[in-house]
Amino acid sequence: MQPFAPPASPIYAADSGGPGSGGPGSGGPGSREARSGAAIFQQALALHRAGRLAEAEQLYRQAIARQPNHAESLFYLGVLLNQSGRPGLALPLLQGAVAARPRFVEAHCELGVCQQNLGRPDLALEAFRQAVRQKPKAVEAQAYLGMTYQQLGQAEAAVKHLRQALKLKPGQPQVRVYLGNALVQLGRHDEALRHFDKALEVGPTDPGIHVNLGNVWQELGQNQRAIAAYRSALALDARLAAAHHGLAAVHQRLGQLPEAVAHYEKAAAQTPSPAVFASLAAVLERAHRFEEATRWADKALALDAGHPEAGLIRAKIARRGGAADVARRAYETLIEALDGKARGDELTILARAQSDLASLCESAGEHAAAMRLFAAANRHNCETNPQWKAQTEAYLARVKEAERGLAALPSPVGAAALQEAGPGQGSDPPTPVFMVGFPRSGTTLLDQLLHAHSAVAVMEEKTVVDELRAQFPQSDEALPAALAGLPAARRDALRQDYWRRAEAYGATAPGGGLLIDKLPLNLLNLGLVNAVFPEARVLFSLRDPRDVCLSCFTNLFRMGEGLAGFPTLQDSATLYAAVMRLWQRQQAVLPLAVHQVRYEDLVTDIEGEARKALAFLGLNWEPGVLDYRKTARARYIVTPSYHQVVEPLYKSSIGRWRHYQDELAGVLPILAPFVAAFGYQQANN
Repeated sequence: MQPFAPPASPIYAADSGGPGSGGPGSGGPGSREARSGAAIFQQALALHRAGRLAEAEQLYRQAIARQPNHAESLFYLGVLLNQSGRPGLALPLLQGAVAARPRFVEAHCELGVCQQNLGRPDLALEAFRQAVRQKPKAVEAQAYLGMTYQQLGQAEAAVKHLRQALKLKPGQPQVRVYLGNALVQLGRHDEALRHFDKALEVGPTDPGIHVNLGNVWQELGQNQRAIAAYRSALALDARLAAAHHGLAAVHQRLGQLPEAVAHYEKAAAQTPSPAVFASLAAVLERAHRFEEATRWADKALALDAGHPEAGLIRAKIARRGGAADVARRAYETLIEALDGKARGDELTILARAQSDLASLCESAGEHAAAMRLFAAANRHNCETNPQWKAQTEAYLARVKEAERGLAALPSPVGAAALQEAGPGQGSDPPTPVFMVGFPRSGTTLLDQLLHAHSAVAVMEEKTVVDELRAQFPQSDEALPAALAGLPAARRDALRQDYWRRAEAYGATAPGGGLLIDKLPLNLLNLGLVNAVFPEARVLFSLRDPRDVCLSCFTNLFRMGEGLAGFPTLQDSATLYAAVMRLWQRQQAVLPLAVHQVRYEDLVTDIEGEARKALAFLGLNWEPGVLDYRKTARARYIVTPSYHQVVEPLYKSSIGRWRHYQDELAGVLPILAPFVAAFGYQQANN
């Protein structure tokens, strides 16, 4: 949100209390002090317009010394200080301006901007409300009020005021940008993108519009489009911190650590912002670079002692360093500061703090307290995505449709039809291996083991197969029949497209080796995988269903399709049952080459299970795979278990569900068929 620039001419006439007018205690409008103060103010304003800010500041102060309650002098000096990065000094001046003239709409707006710059959006909101009360048809006031509602996550109110601003003055590109952002929060993505297109028509050379478009594409998971938008912004302004920050966030999500750190550092160099410093600290903490992370978090806290994300990172580092008591106090302080007050991104911080504190409680044997905190963390995580329930239901419907579609195939005729054409005839790299399973079934540990092999690269959590799936118009129920008749030419084109997309994510196999595509819920896409890569091998991770559903509930996922399904134990178990029924149907119908890795066996006999997996992949044994933690420390791991895979193996997660039997009682009947089918009945009853 940009502060106001000085206008080309004075806003107010003398008879409305404008330049040259006096205020209470100023000596009156005809006094010598008032006349002298007005003349000094006009000189200061001229210097301000000319960009001679130091001289203008000095004269504004002289004018205020002569007329302490002169609203315009207070206002414009506040504007100057706000523009020059000194909002703390600007604040009392702007408060003085609105006290001297309560109906000074522009001063209320600038006061709101100042509060925003100080990180106080609630106080900014009240200032903008005052401006709208004074003048409902003030375009800037309506726009700023809508923008602030949008930033606070109150999308409906934001849309109302931003539409009013556009009605009063159509064609404002920045207002359309914020309106688009609010519509994204409401899940109205098509309408949002139309507003961004109109904003670009009016302001194609405005880098800020490109940045906001990049933010929307990032929100939608369209990472390559987001990167293109941020690069367009940097082509217009190579030093734009917001574009570097956005690019860093996309690279972070893609697991591209060097690129993420480089862009965060560029953003930090341009804008000494606690938000940028904290974001850089967060990515470094996930990369296990604790000293650097601590340094940047402390820089953020030096600028804002209560910065939530920086406080969270310091607590995480204490926890990972074994200082449980220090971490616990830090989490409790952060939760107390945010609970009941968090908005927008702060809700995510609050949820993470509650989840981490819950884990500390569990480690201390305080299981009832842990469950309360896990439940609270999930509630707040849901608040970050109002669409989570609809997304969960839509994904669940897709899983059930896919099962019905496979059930309709004649078996084994349908399976043979999917396989009959054989591998494509192009010059593809070796066929990828697909690692699947329900989330929290041990895929990340297996991923780290195999990635440590010299002939293996793992593409972690990338949506390449989902992107291929989007090219088929059929429903999930109709897709299996359509794939059964897939022409060889189409298959070859899809294979080549797969590799193009994988390379765009930076995924390449080492020197003719194997690429492992690890995305647990690619289970939904195994029919497509089998049609495009009939010879592909599949690694399936299995774990006790009771531990899986508990672990999904007690780990926070970024809310989105599929991964939105775990905020309650009931949701977790329902989705688990649907996905596992689909898996059982796939095994019965599709000619899949599958190797199953049981998590419990992997934890208790890691070398034996690693040898079996490598033999299945046709790879020689390398003792170095057992030193996977060293390799993992050099990687940016995108899954919630990023901190666990660099720690020594522990067996306490086996049978963890027993500590929460009362809470799980309602879902155990849902899971019972799979507990029995997967052989856990005797071992863990």
